[in-house]
Amino acid sequence: CLALVGESGSGKTLSALAIVRLLTPPLTVTQGQVRLLGEDLLAASERRLCELRGQQLSMVFESPSTMLDPFVSVGELVMRPIRLHEKLSRSAAKERAKAALGSVGLANPSRQFRKYPHELSQGDSQRVMLAMSLVCNPSLVILDEPTSSMDTTSQAQLIDALERLRARTHIGALLISHDVGLVVEVATDVAVMYRGRIVERGTLQQVMSSPTHPYTRGLLASIPPLHVPGLPHERRLPTIPWSTGSASNTGCRFRGRCAYRHSKPRGFERCDEQEPTLTEIEPGHSVRCHFREQLS
Repeated sequence: CLALVGESGSGKTLSALAIVRLLTPPLTVTQGQVRLLGEDLLAASERRLCELRGQQLSMVFESPSTMLDPFVSVGELVMRPIRLHEKLSRSAAKERAKAALGSVGLANPSRQFRKYPHELSQGDSQRVMLAMSLVCNPSLVILDEPTSSMDTTSQAQLIDALERLRARTHIGALLISHDVGLVVEVATDVAVMYRGRIVERGTLQQVMSSPTHPYTRGLLASIPPLHVPGLPHERRLPTIPWSTGSASNTGCRFRGRCAYRHSKPRGFERCDEQEPTLTEIEPGHSVRCHFREQLS
């Protein structure tokens, strides 16, 4: 499970939509490859994509209430991928759909099966979307802020359901999230994105325990700590300063907000003139920064 993290507008959801080829014109992919089980999705025909979506590749969108067809019952929605991709009878598909609804933590699947999307809470709508995405056991599922509309208890239930499903089916996952707590619970690897670029990538342990890029450090430092009774807790959280002077794509895209660059270390001019490359600093851990050796 790779977690893609970063502030709003950094390109996380756009990257996910490019993977499943759902970009809205005039947006288009101009270069690169997206390989799934050895097949390049960007070169696949629309017919082939229809075969892959739902069966080998699926996506859970952030706003389920706008994605579920209001005129179709929950049961029919979950049965659609089964009936489309697998030759099962209606009764067999119905039982499989109910099992999928139960596996994502939806209470009383038989009763929920007959409901319509407008009768569901935001959390239950998210669970229905997850069931639709997982019912055909895809190789990869993309989860775009899957717990954003849930309360804490529902989040915990969904995390538990995801872990059990991944342990049983070995589904690969791309998790897009602002929730570092969710990332720590679910992810095995982390990629940090800033303005359309991956600035740091590594295992969960590497990125969380040894963050190297100044942006990654700023994100982790901005997480509010838990209040422990008896210990002082009234302190101002550190923030990443905003600057409008780094809009150009020339040089490092983070330079206008980088505290280390503003300390003017020797050779800091490179930050203004040359974009750094994503370079490995240890096995499996890569950073996009001119001063990665000094910061690691």
